[in-house]
Amino acid sequence: MGQPGLDASRQSTGLALCGGGARGAYQLGVVEYLAKAGCRPSVIAGTSIGALNGSVLAAHDDLGLGVAALSRVWAGLGEADGYVELGRHLDSLLGSGNFGGVVRHFVESLTEPLLDTTVLERLVYGSVDLDCLQRGTKLWVPAFPLPVKPAGVGWILDVADTWLNRGAQWFCVQEFIECGQAYDVILASAAFPALLPTRRVRGVAYIDGGTRPADNTPIKPLASSCGRVVVAHAASGSLWNRHDWNDRVLEVIEIRPQRDLEECEGRRLGYFEGLLDFRRSRVLELQERGYCDAKRTFEAIGRVTGAVRRNRAATGQALRAVERLGETPSG
Repeated sequence: MGQPGLDASRQSTGLALCGGGARGAYQLGVVEYLAKAGCRPSVIAGTSIGALNGSVLAAHDDLGLGVAALSRVWAGLGEADGYVELGRHLDSLLGSGNFGGVVRHFVESLTEPLLDTTVLERLVYGSVDLDCLQRGTKLWVPAFPLPVKPAGVGWILDVADTWLNRGAQWFCVQEFIECGQAYDVILASAAFPALLPTRRVRGVAYIDGGTRPADNTPIKPLASSCGRVVVAHAASGSLWNRHDWNDRVLEVIEIRPQRDLEECEGRRLGYFEGLLDFRRSRVLELQERGYCDAKRTFEAIGRVTGAVRRNRAATGQALRAVERLGETPSG
């Protein structure tokens, strides 16, 4: 039996997975709880790391099987060489006030991204079966199209443009399977500027769909088809406001971290280390926190829902008693 607040029907529940780099391991714990609670989303939308998480989940009709496959993906991400070391190096430069050093690294990325994508690509290609995805849950991801750039101008113009244009472009991934670009669409949504390479879809270059904070919560494609949306955040704070969608979505349930996700193993991680730390120990810690926060959220909803139902039942009984009194013949 599903938990209060979760509709077991596939007709109305959407799952939104936000971006956040390695913090996306938190979402693994959230969806683990949703699977055990009987949630069966009819549509999934994911931004950046949420797009990678969502692609694995969408390729499995059963959410529990998707969670098992996603757990294996996150175990494999721990094999990515140099990610956490680069994050710590960039944070140390920032902490020492060496902004020139940070800029130098990012300028070098004008011709070559800072991170090796071999492990990431192997995991996506190996974990997302396109035939299963075609039959699976509909998946939407956003990505920012880039303008035609003058020679020699790279990610700096890319990032600046995302803050000035009209927003991300949305893709239904299943629509790109036949033309052979489904993987490109997924990886485009996760192409963090400077760190990962841009991806071309139908001849246009795209970068991370969550580059602009206001677009990092992928609820837009869910609002038109879902009466209920579960939002799994991957950061402790968000500029997104669920009340902006009150006129389009019946119910929005947010799973937010109760503790700062940069707090790990008794210390606070820097911004870049938190973004790139895929070590197994951290993944397991964030997964557990995601599970506990989801459980706490839905148990609270269950208590409120139960109180409302009891109040309605008591009110109904009182009204029926009054009606019976009115029907009693006078002596």
